[in-house]
Amino acid sequence: MSGNQTKQRREILNPQRWGLPSSAIEKLGAGLRTIWERFRPCFKTQTRDGSEYAWFYLRGLLTPDSERNYALYSPTSD
Repeated sequence: MSGNQTKQRREILNPQRWGLPSSAIEKLGAGLRTIWERFRPCFKTQTRDGSEYAWFYLRGLLTPDSERNYALYSPTSD
């Protein structure tokens, strides 16, 4: 990665660029958990409970490896 690409990557990952103050970032995990708990019954059937897989997948959206992109999130949850 060139120096210019590295600088652009840092700028893209800067939460302030997206209008996210530090206080909002600190609450993202708790907010995600609240949303998951609200929709958890949607992942359950009479014989299976896929809600834990849903939680694992959603957590991966907020805690990706440094070189991951959206196209690679799904395999992370396997």
